Amino acid sequence: FLLNFLALAFVASVFCSEPEEGRLLHSIVYVTKRPGGYDILLHALARQTSKDYELICVDELANFRRERIIELANSLSVNLVAVTTSKQKTHPHTRFGIANAFNTGFILSSGNIVTILQDYIYLPPDFVEKTLAFHAEHGCALLSYPEHRFEAPKGLVNRDRIGDKSAITVFHEEVTKGPLFEGWKSINEGGMPRPLWDSMRDGRRVQFDWLECACCSIPWDLIVELNGVDETLDTGDDCHEVNLKVRSQMLGAEVWNEGACPVQLIDHHRWERSETWTRFTQDTNIFRWDFMKQQMEIGEYPLRAPNNFDMSLHRSARLPPPDDDDEAPRVRIESPAAGE
Repeated sequence: FLLNFLALAFVASVFCSEPEEGRLLHSIVYVTKRPGGYDILLHALARQTSKDYELICVDELANFRRERIIELANSLSVNLVAVTTSKQKTHPHTRFGIANAFNTGFILSSGNIVTILQDYIYLPPDFVEKTLAFHAEHGCALLSYPEHRFEAPKGLVNRDRIGDKSAITVFHEEVTKGPLFEGWKSINEGGMPRPLWDSMRDGRRVQFDWLECACCSIPWDLIVELNGVDETLDTGDDCHEVNLKVRSQMLGAEVWNEGACPVQLIDHHRWERSETWTRFTQDTNIFRWDFMKQQMEIGEYPLRAPNNFDMSLHRSARLPPPDDDDEAPRVRIESPAAGE
């Protein structure tokens, strides 16, 4: 155990370095499996005070609405570079897929900083600017954002669209300015700890041991060291945040929260009781992750995610061209199955 601890300490001391000098590029990886959401996303990005970003959409409904997404992004001058479904899973028979979706976006990104962004979250106009400013000061750190939650006004949700796979908005009228600016009702529900409410009210950046993958940012170099999110967690639901956070901390990373940049989260879980719209309440990863972490601490489970690809290859080698009918991104497989 002591040797394993000393090895982790050595890796952390080597990996964590001073921030990069010069201009940073911000990759925003947007992950969704639900109808709608693109009015909120694209109008928010069109209002950004900094254009040093690229948008990568990992969308399980991409084949139904790709052209409409591209058309809206172009009309708003949003820096959209990819709209794709998720890659092939490391574990093809797992029920869930959010870790795989995150990794798909990581593979396609080219920025120094990568933000994970889930659907129905409106980003404030200075989101890119504040995120890049933070990472310019902190070379080895994760950044999360307070969540200001809102409930959609009665009658705004179009019930016919919440089952329409081609829909880019589920509202009768597009949401273009964000819930806060459109006067929606604020609901103070959720699992955000009290100190983060205080930092949001005061507009302060705080170092705090909390990470929420609804919206969080991470340096690309750290993603490479971790080999992305562990896709074993797609066996169940949840715990991808704590997996990413704890493994990063084992490498010496700090965890911060930007109280001056709260994101506006729309509570969509009440719109329909289904696996598409509602959080899962069974088959969670809570106990599975606890066991993985215990094994990791004694060196019996790898700190670097045992996925079937090497994240470090994806900015150093050209990938093979896709087949004409292949809509998914290409990835280098370390251990291909028979026939691949």
